[in-house]
Amino acid sequence: MQFLRVIHTLFAKRLRLGNPWNFKAPALLGVAYSAMLALHFKWDEGLQAFAWSLCTIVGIAGFGYLTNDLGDRKADLKAGKDNLLAALPAIQIVALFVLFLVLAITPWVVFFPLNAWTASLLGAEFLLFLLYIAPPFRLKERGLLGIVTDALYAHVNPAILATLTFVALSGLKTKPLMPFLLCLGGWQLSLGMRNILLHQLKDADDDRRSGLRTWVVAAGEERAHRALNAVFVPLEVCAWVTFLAAMASGASAFPLIGWVLYMTWKVTFQKGPLDTRAWLYRYFDDYYIPVFPLTVLAHLAVLDYRYWILGALHILLFKSLFSPVKARFVQFFQTRR
Repeated sequence: MQFLRVIHTLFAKRLRLGNPWNFKAPALLGVAYSAMLALHFKWDEGLQAFAWSLCTIVGIAGFGYLTNDLGDRKADLKAGKDNLLAALPAIQIVALFVLFLVLAITPWVVFFPLNAWTASLLGAEFLLFLLYIAPPFRLKERGLLGIVTDALYAHVNPAILATLTFVALSGLKTKPLMPFLLCLGGWQLSLGMRNILLHQLKDADDDRRSGLRTWVVAAGEERAHRALNAVFVPLEVCAWVTFLAAMASGASAFPLIGWVLYMTWKVTFQKGPLDTRAWLYRYFDDYYIPVFPLTVLAHLAVLDYRYWILGALHILLFKSLFSPVKARFVQFFQTRR
């Protein structure tokens, strides 16, 4: 029963995007939808690719989560932090790893094509998980290298893997997509570094108590905040705008137009002082996660109305993300009666 409760917790809570770290799945699907659009996927091909993408996303995310929890068990216990694997026997931990590994790999066995690029990136994903958390490497505690590694396995590698997989499905060459891949990789790298930096800032006190020497612990919160504002945020803004420009020139202007309208809405009707974290969430994450995938799906639906079905599935799957949006719209119109 305990093992089943762990499974339920992983799927129902840990992997349902309950915090910004877990919000990568919708944006990653947005990248997949962008590939469908750019590569002219037919409706039935897109639906199959969507289903198998969900399977591998859940498997890889679950494997990564378990790897981190397993590697940090002692440190979490020392700091008094929750760790799902702390009370589980070894056999159940192994079973969980096997479960998520099967979910991650199965789509590549039965549907997604494997070539030199996709096989290398898929293998690199699991290698990065281990290098990040396992001794003697434990890149998590290697300063800026840990921040870059986290961004690679959590954002860059999955996004590039998804794109190249869809290219392989279409049978096209990767060379014409190199500018897009570079822009995509730059955005995902900057976003990933920002995300892990915010995560380390939030956990700095717990990490000190547990003896974890992350970059924020080593550098200090004040220096980390300065780096966030002076380097990481401007880098992300530039990379995001560059990615939108690449999308507009090669696949769809819908995401760029959507972001301009979204920013106009936010700036006009949601004013007030914000710290850096809240500013990023309001103007970027709140667009990346619920809105960006839908803008691409909207363009797909214009080309083939049946893609609205995929849009409905996406909203149903991530419906918890849209509750705050609905609440803000209700509040806005109520205040103007």
